[in-house]
Amino acid sequence: MAVVTFDTLNFARKLEKNGFSAEQAAILVELQRESISEAMESQLATKADVSLLDKELAIVKWVSFATFAIVAVPFVRALFVV
Repeated sequence: MAVVTFDTLNFARKLEKNGFSAEQAAILVELQRESISEAMESQLATKADVSLLDKELAIVKWVSFATFAIVAVPFVRALFVV
């Protein structure tokens, strides 16, 4: 879970200063906190995500190398056959 720093008290005070009731401010603060948390969770990669991508990238590298070797070896042999 992503940790988000959000000054809920300051946000609520600003809302109340601009005409919201304490109850309205509390509801908006909670909704804003939830929205930020959900956005951060869906946007940020976790350590598990990065680890999986590292493994997948390693596989792609090996497959690319093997494909290159399969194609390049016969080509190089053909160049040196006189």
